[in-house]
Amino acid sequence: MAEPLRLAYLIFVHKDPSQLARLLKRLYYPTSMFYIYVDGKADINLFKSAINGMPSDQVIWLTKRKSISWGNFSLSDAYLTSFQTILKQNPEPDFILTVSGQDYPIATTETIQNWFLQHVDQTIMDHSIITNNSPHITERVEQYYLSVKRHHAIKYPHPNPDILRRKVFNTALRLSGLFPLPRKMPMGHQLFFGTNWFQLKPAAVRYLLDFCRLHPSYLKFFRTTYVPEEFLFQTILLNASDAERGKISNQRLTYMQWDRPSGSYTSPISIDELPSILTSAKFFARKFDKQHGEEVLDQIDRYLDQ
Repeated sequence: MAEPLRLAYLIFVHKDPSQLARLLKRLYYPTSMFYIYVDGKADINLFKSAINGMPSDQVIWLTKRKSISWGNFSLSDAYLTSFQTILKQNPEPDFILTVSGQDYPIATTETIQNWFLQHVDQTIMDHSIITNNSPHITERVEQYYLSVKRHHAIKYPHPNPDILRRKVFNTALRLSGLFPLPRKMPMGHQLFFGTNWFQLKPAAVRYLLDFCRLHPSYLKFFRTTYVPEEFLFQTILLNASDAERGKISNQRLTYMQWDRPSGSYTSPISIDELPSILTSAKFFARKFDKQHGEEVLDQIDRYLDQ
């Protein structure tokens, strides 16, 4: 019988400590490790208190925490610093699986273990080539997206246009559409897109970190990209060879918004979606929100416990 795999779960959380505790309880396996990144805006002690029943040697709280804002580079940065911590651990994991605190497994840990044993030599990463036929995606990288602090938010057009400073600023914004600055993909690379919830082999992670260290211009480019975590990792790895970063299997193991009916993307998963979820052949699903009721999680638990 094969030795069980060492799965390292990298979990990003920003709210609801009790939901994190429930997630860890369901994911627990004797050889698994849990690396938890708590958003810098949240109180990490509330999360630590919520999971005090977990074996302490299997939970590592990531300390290089920053405030994460959706859409900008902060989440990508959190991935990279977390990967550095995970690769320093001994023994090295067989896979690094990225999940959020609002994910939940829809397969047993034994099923997950057995599947990865059959794919032990592959990074699992959903990806697709970006072409001009997807303008809603290409505009994320063809235009500059500048992040500003909330109390310095730009209002366009400004409600007080008579103020000279506002007039100058608004005029500059309008002219930017007529005379755009050049923006080219670094190194002439093909652009790839995909979900940031993937399962990486350590060889792929090492390649990512080394590439980012050796090519700072790459990170500079993606710092002004919208939702860069859905481009950065796929683009770096898919422009490399198997010999450099290992094999990559183009699969997605998480049931997510793209699988859901139009108009329900931003809503938590409801009880009505259970049949679709449990027959999806995925291992995880997102997003769940305990504040909207725990019945859907209870039913998943009952299904898995059978």
